[in-house]
Amino acid sequence: MVIERARNRLWRQVAFCGVVLACVIGWLTLLSRPDRPLQPLALKANTRDSERPTYSPDIRVNLTATPRENVRLSVDGPFDVRPVGTTEVAGFGKQLRACTVSATKSGIRVDDTVYPMTRLEIIPDKSPAIWIEGRQYRGRVRFFRKSGGKIIAVNVLPMNDYIASVINGEMPLVFGRAARQAQAVVARTYALAQMNRKHPQYDVFASSRSQKYIGHKYRDSKGRLLAGDDRTSREVARETAGMICTYKGKIFTTYYSAVCGGQTALGTTVFPDAAPPLQSVPCRYCQSAKRFQWTVKLSRNEVSRRLGTHLKKQGAVEGLRRISPKRGEVPSFEALISGRKQTISGATLRRVLSTTKLPSPYFNVRVEGNFFIFEGRGHGHTVGLCQWGAHGQAQSGRTCLEILQYYYPGSDIVILEDM
Repeated sequence: MVIERARNRLWRQVAFCGVVLACVIGWLTLLSRPDRPLQPLALKANTRDSERPTYSPDIRVNLTATPRENVRLSVDGPFDVRPVGTTEVAGFGKQLRACTVSATKSGIRVDDTVYPMTRLEIIPDKSPAIWIEGRQYRGRVRFFRKSGGKIIAVNVLPMNDYIASVINGEMPLVFGRAARQAQAVVARTYALAQMNRKHPQYDVFASSRSQKYIGHKYRDSKGRLLAGDDRTSREVARETAGMICTYKGKIFTTYYSAVCGGQTALGTTVFPDAAPPLQSVPCRYCQSAKRFQWTVKLSRNEVSRRLGTHLKKQGAVEGLRRISPKRGEVPSFEALISGRKQTISGATLRRVLSTTKLPSPYFNVRVEGNFFIFEGRGHGHTVGLCQWGAHGQAQSGRTCLEILQYYYPGSDIVILEDM
């Protein structure tokens, strides 16, 4: 009995020492991660595997919004050419000077070489090395032959490299660290939501059709070579690595826009797949934005021509009467054409008249002589995070998490550790 009690006491002491040691190791681990200032919530333990967010370490970005007859390409340094999805080497080179890639009847032509395949991948030994249409990209590039003798180019690269470029593409440095951290989390969540749609060739577009990805280097309108991702954007991507927004354990599409104009829109009034966190919330933080409020003048002739073509009705537009929406909803309008009334949503009216000229679908209309005067607020669809609002909140001292939970109420901010 004495020996048994001594043995039990020894085991308790060993267990206690183990707990202490684990705590010390955990404390030292936290101290060794100074560039992780955020404290995200953890995924709930009772979330079923089928409901857990899914992700991939690489993302596929379509660099060609529409298929093209040819794409300009060059590669800095050694590279391999492979059929997409295989390890077979179909060709290689020490470097590739500026050339074109195009589709042929029998395959894909790269410079003077025709590869008898409908999809190929160019993998450089080092990254960044790929140049497409004068922009340099990290990772590798895929070309897919499409119908009509055209091709598309798809950049495949690690998620964090993609996010570092999107941060700079979507939000300037002067917006502040917390705002850019929020942008990184939102951009990563948006990208993963698109990846879950499982398109066979790409996940997102490089343009604002998805979110603005500008690559590693690009040239501005004056021909100057500028950085698409830089030290600060890479730091923000690392600080928020794996951080995403979820609702009840699932990734949702984190829509966002430039300026909400004082009130974000209820997501379901704009996007059919909008998740519950995409609520309409007041926002007084974007008042310094140029397009917080705006006025646009369009001629009667232009409005009549564009709207008449869309509605398939001839005649002058005699009036546009706004139908007052519920708070946070997109307004609708009653158009009077040749004595007949036609209801049209503000979003459709904006698209028909010009998304460039009308910054958002939130406006009032009045007639002055031969012109329609549009007085509106905001820039973009105004659903979800307001980028200028995030800037204002960061200036007022709010953290990344506070900004995210303000624009996506009811969401959880979690970390996918393997990213």
